[in-house]
Formats: sequence, C-alpha cells, structure tokens
Amino acid sequence: MKRIPYERALRAPTTHRHDFLPPYIDDLGHVIDLKVIRGAKLSLGVDPLGGAGVHYWARIAERYRLNLTVVNDAVDPTFRFMTVDWDGQIRMDPSSPYAMPG
Repeated sequence: MKRIPYERALRAPTTHRHDFLPPYIDDLGHVIDLKVIRGAKLSLGVDPLGGAGVHYWARIAERYRLNLTVVNDAVDPTFRFMTVDWDGQIRMDPSSPYAMPG
C-alpha cells in the first residue's frame, strides 16, 4: 500500500468521516436492558481507563437517562495511569487487585 501524508489522505475523495457513536450507543439498548439499570436508580461512576471510551459515556448516560458520572476523563494512550500487575506487567485485568487499585 502506498503511503501518503495524513493531510492529503483527509482530502482524498476516498476518505469519508463516520461517527461511530450513534450506532454503538443505539445498539446498546438491544444487548443490555438499560431500562432495568435506569429503574434501579443506581449512581454509577465510570473510569474510561485511558480514554478510549471517554466520549461515549456522557452520550450513553444522556440517551438512556442514567445517573452516570465519568470520574476520570483524561485521555492517556500510554497507559501511564495503570499500576503494574503482580508480575510487573501492565494489563487491564479488572479481577487483579494489583492492576486495579485506583
């Protein structure tokens, strides 16, 4: 594949923008019973863990009327915010008390 500069690629007629958020957020209601979650009157805190989903959560809360607070909206693709697991490796293992103390 021939490489071209990013700015030129954005201007190319083959480049199209697509907003992935609306279809993803709409489909959540098909796989998760968010009415039950809303009805439970939970107060939810969400940490997007580095930011990959940071822009989704407010829109999910709005769309499904959830009492949801994003507790960390920092975007960090380096994962410096993570503590290391038992073996010194960085991994996103929510079952590990070493990797998830924050």
